[in-house]
Amino acid sequence: MKESPLYQEILAEGRQEGLLEARRADILEALQIHFGIKAAARFEKRLRSIRDPEVLSRLHRLAIQSKAVVDFQHGLEAETNGA
Repeated sequence: MKESPLYQEILAEGRQEGLLEARRADILEALQIHFGIKAAARFEKRLRSIRDPEVLSRLHRLAIQSKAVVDFQHGLEAETNGA
C-alpha cells in the first residue's frame, strides 16, 4: 500500500499542507513580535488563502523587515493582487 501512487500522492499533499501551515505560522509569529497580536490577527485569514510557498517565504521576510504594519500590508497586497 505504501508504494501505491494514490498513497504517495496523499502523503505529498499532506507534506505540502504542513509546509504551508508552518510558513504561515512563521509569518504570524514575526508580525506578533514586531506589531502585537491584534496586528497579526488582521492578516490571518488572508494568509490562509495563499497556497504558494514562495509567496509565503517572501512575506515572511517582509514581516521580519517591515518597520510598520502598513509596510507589511502593502507588500501583502502587492503579492496577492498580482496573483
